[in-house]
Amino acid sequence: MESEALDTAREIQRTTRALLVEFLHRTPTDVGAVSNSQENAAVGQIPPPAASIIRLFADYVEGDREKALFVFYCVLFSLLFPGSLNSMERLRLVPLVALPLLVLPRVLSLNDTITLVDVMGEHRQLYIEMWKNPQVFQKEMRNIFAGNEQVLKLITSGQYRIQDSENSIYQPGKSRIRSGATLYMAALLYRSAILQINCPWCSAQVPRASSWNFQTTFDCFQCGRKFSTSSASNSTIPNDATIMMDDVDDYSSVYSFKSGAYLDDSKLESTLAVNPRNDTMSTVEGLGPPHMPDGPTSFKFLHLMLTAGDITHLLPTQSAYFATDRSTTPWFHSLDPDSAPNALHIHPLLDALAFNPNLYFNLEQGHFLPMRLHSNPRQPARLSQSELREPAFYPPLTSLSMIHPRTPSWPIQLELPGELKLAPHPQPISVIDILVSIHRAMHVQITHSDWALLNSEEEAAVSTAFHRRCREEAARRGSPRLLEKREMEERGYGVKRVDYLRGQAAFRGLVWQQLAGELEVRCVQIVTA
Repeated sequence: MESEALDTAREIQRTTRALLVEFLHRTPTDVGAVSNSQENAAVGQIPPPAASIIRLFADYVEGDREKALFVFYCVLFSLLFPGSLNSMERLRLVPLVALPLLVLPRVLSLNDTITLVDVMGEHRQLYIEMWKNPQVFQKEMRNIFAGNEQVLKLITSGQYRIQDSENSIYQPGKSRIRSGATLYMAALLYRSAILQINCPWCSAQVPRASSWNFQTTFDCFQCGRKFSTSSASNSTIPNDATIMMDDVDDYSSVYSFKSGAYLDDSKLESTLAVNPRNDTMSTVEGLGPPHMPDGPTSFKFLHLMLTAGDITHLLPTQSAYFATDRSTTPWFHSLDPDSAPNALHIHPLLDALAFNPNLYFNLEQGHFLPMRLHSNPRQPARLSQSELREPAFYPPLTSLSMIHPRTPSWPIQLELPGELKLAPHPQPISVIDILVSIHRAMHVQITHSDWALLNSEEEAAVSTAFHRRCREEAARRGSPRLLEKREMEERGYGVKRVDYLRGQAAFRGLVWQQLAGELEVRCVQIVTA
């Protein structure tokens, strides 16, 4: 038995040696080598036969895996078995092992697949070659969901997002991804402003709760599945033609929250009359194609995340539209009780004097979209709902006045109604109250009398800021082919208070300000840059 195995090994050794000697004495052209001088320079001063085999390894990326692995195993076999090649030939083989390992680490990997958690919560193994070609990936998705008409429509129209566990968005054919990675798929659905919500699986109407937020779970009595809402926004859309696929990115990014006592929507009726595109109101919407009445109307969208049968499968890291909650420890627990015990502290996200502010909030943007900046890498991520609900000050406050130096005539007042002030534990002003109230106030249209108070220099500066904001907002809201049309639509809403900031509309936080003669009034100054 041992002699038979030894004879087999020697036969393999002789065959391998013959093949390698043949490779080492061929020219690059003989084996489809790299002939371009620029590509030769990329592999360094490698002998032509070596460059030829490097080219064979490149074929692995194009799908010829068997040929590349065959050559690679031949090289390794010859290096491991003494006497198969002479010393000079062995020396020339060393780069053929080292360079492919540097250039193509996947050559040795048997895992050529990625795991995709689809919109129904199913784990699917896909060949990585499918990911590199958007058409092939789209075809595979259509095959997977061929039996689900509703999801198939979303896949065909491209109304889905793919991301990793860090909430980074990936696009087939554009984003590079390693073998063995796990990606999560989310679907985007349009919702029209009707008073019911429909199951995303069976389209059956689901009774809605009287109050809801992003954590509300809806139960379908027909198919037994559960789903949850995640975000909502409103816009004035004059007709069906303006409902474009390009709008999905905007509306899916808007935070969802239930208006509190400090954000009484009834106080905004006059504001919405002159500024219908106030995008920070929360609402309940249902499923179905958008049916628009004649003339302008307040139209709402709702984004639904399709989940597996139980809502517990929906983890924060599985969706770009659900922010990952940070520590549940209140921020003020880290304050030193011995330093300035009577001082009022501002939440770190809102403190303009913080050494390294973590909040990015562009007040010019029509949609309410505050983001957290991570220092390494410095990229934005959505704030979690728990952060937005934290008290904005410590000790907590129930009344506040906010003023911006550029808009002193329009102070922003936050105060609990009288009956709520008398509650044993009144609701304090939260981070979301501060951010939403500032955003709403800045997007109120000015009046003719306001404009008349500006001098010629101020008029020119505000006008410049107005036109620039309209162009940028149009670019954010849709495709280049609709840029001019949407810019004209944005101009139709007129000059807003945010234009008085003259381009310096990046929210930097709050600083305490003392009002003369009113020592008991808590007032902060809004800082922008």
